[in-house]
Amino acid sequence: MPECKLGLNDRVLLEAQGRSTKGKAIDLDDIKFHQCVRLARFENDRTISFIPPDGSFDLMTYRLSTQVKPLIWVEAQVERHSRSRVELMVKARSQFKERRYIFIAFYFLYLLN
Repeated sequence: MPECKLGLNDRVLLEAQGRSTKGKAIDLDDIKFHQCVRLARFENDRTISFIPPDGSFDLMTYRLSTQVKPLIWVEAQVERHSRSRVELMVKARSQFKERRYIFIAFYFLYLLN
């Protein structure tokens, strides 16, 4: 299974880089990761790096201290049909006002042995 990497645009990272956080970031509290996440990498550069385990799992849980709606709500269902066929259904719903637009891209890379 390939390594996956996700980046966060959170206040701690932006402040560490000397960048302004005014209106650009949110505070994440009580962050907990699944055991597959490489914690040292997260603490070093705030990248969530992991090799996903088989089956369903919660990668990360957190609490927001401010009243913020998520900008994009993503829901995914994975159905394995055989060793070489997986069906993914991904739904993304935006919380933007009607006049706003967003481009959402999902990239999937499968490596077969």
